[in-house]
Amino acid sequence: MTTAYHASGSVTGPCGHAHRTIAAAEKCRRAHAAGCRSQGGYSDREVEHADGSRIDGWEYDAIEDAKIS
Repeated sequence: MTTAYHASGSVTGPCGHAHRTIAAAEKCRRAHAAGCRSQGGYSDREVEHADGSRIDGWEYDAIEDAKIS
């Protein structure tokens, strides 16, 4: 089974994409945050597994790596 990720928030909901990598989901999350900022708002989205389960410790490190790339 292939792991998929998405960006989701309790207010804004999921992005609707099943990203194959954490980096792609983080890029999607950042794009949403930028769009929200441009309209004077903020994004509550975070990266998680597409099935809604929480990510593991090593996945947090991968997200942090994606944030600086």
